[in-house]
Amino acid sequence: MSRLPSHDLADAPPQIRPMLEGVARVSLTASGRLLNLHAQMAHAPAVLAAYAGIRKATEDHGTFDFKTRVAIMLTVSCAQRSDYAIAVNTLLAQRAGWSPDAVDRLKAGRGVGEARLDVLLTVVRDASVSGGHVSDTTWKAALDAGNDDLTLAEAFVYISLTQYVDHFLAYAGTEYDVPTSASFASSNG
Repeated sequence: MSRLPSHDLADAPPQIRPMLEGVARVSLTASGRLLNLHAQMAHAPAVLAAYAGIRKATEDHGTFDFKTRVAIMLTVSCAQRSDYAIAVNTLLAQRAGWSPDAVDRLKAGRGVGEARLDVLLTVVRDASVSGGHVSDTTWKAALDAGNDDLTLAEAFVYISLTQYVDHFLAYAGTEYDVPTSASFASSNG
């Protein structure tokens, strides 16, 4: 059950409408309809501004390609066991070109057969489930696989963005508006 009211572009507070329009342009819906998570975030301008700010930082300064970004976000969502975020990130993974088998492997934490990415995802998963802590062994393995300090630092922003969304979804009791067959629960249940 949703705990927070939802807004659309017509009834959102005027000061956040431009920001909300930007979010709607890149939402998953072909019609530009807001996802429930965005509609609820619009209830508190600070919540939507923080989310949009992190996303803008990744778009303006991020070096990862879309496929890598999505792999990280799906990994974090699965580590957090956030069904709604898993469903959204599964759809994004499909849009990014990950095969159904690769999506299943990402969701199960088995990697996709790309050594550099797989070990980066191990860092991401470990950080997601342990409050940001990553063992020196795992960190070194990521460096040894060809990741550099910049890559490992940048991965943190995608961890943060995904956890921000995951935690908001739980906090707000956001109702699903994406196919739940893409969720962690249904793929591993």
